[in-house]
Amino acid sequence: LGAIVARVITRSNEAANGATPVGIRSGLACFDSLVGQLMPGHLVIIAGETGSGKTALATQLGYMVAGQGFPVELKSLEMGNDEIGTRVLATLSEIAGESITEGRVSPSQLDHMMVMGSRVIDWPMQFDDRPGQSVGMIEASFARSKVQRGLRLGIIDHLQYVKPDKPGMGKEHEQIKQVVDDHKAMAKRLGLPIILLS
Repeated sequence: LGAIVARVITRSNEAANGATPVGIRSGLACFDSLVGQLMPGHLVIIAGETGSGKTALATQLGYMVAGQGFPVELKSLEMGNDEIGTRVLATLSEIAGESITEGRVSPSQLDHMMVMGSRVIDWPMQFDDRPGQSVGMIEASFARSKVQRGLRLGIIDHLQYVKPDKPGMGKEHEQIKQVVDDHKAMAKRLGLPIILLS
C-alpha cells in the first residue's frame, strides 16, 4: 500500500507542477464532470437505446481528445468510416448530416465545410470499420497503435458486435459479460482508457 500511495502522490505532484497528466480530460464538460479523467486501464461503458446518440457522443469525445493532440482509435463495428466522417463534419460545421450526404449545401456552406475539415486533417484520430472483430483482434490492433503512434484512447462501437474469443460458450448474456470482462482486462493490460458502447 505504501508504494502505491507514494506513486499516487508523485503523480499528483507532477501534475501540479505542469507535467503531462496521467489521465485525459475529454473537454466535454458534462462528460468530464461525470467520469473525471480518462485514466489508463479504465473501462467506461456508455449504454443506451438504439438511436439515443451513443455513437455521436463517442465520436465527439474521440475528436475532442484528438484535437488536444492525443492519438485516438475508434473501432466502428456498426457504421462505416464515411458515415462517421459525415457525423464529425456535420457537428463541426453545424450543417445537417443529411444535407451533406445529399449534396444540399450552398457554396458558402461548402466553403465552411472545407475550412472545418482542414482543421481536423492532421488530428491523430483513426477509424477502423472492419466488421466481425474479436476482443483479441481489437487488443492486438490497440497494442500496435500504442507502440507505433502512442495511442491514448480506444473507443469501441459497439459491444454487441464484438465477437467473443471463445464463441459458443454459455448463453448470450454470459457471452456479453465475458466480452465486457475481456475489455476491462484489455484496458488494464494495455494501460489504456477504453470507451465501450452498448
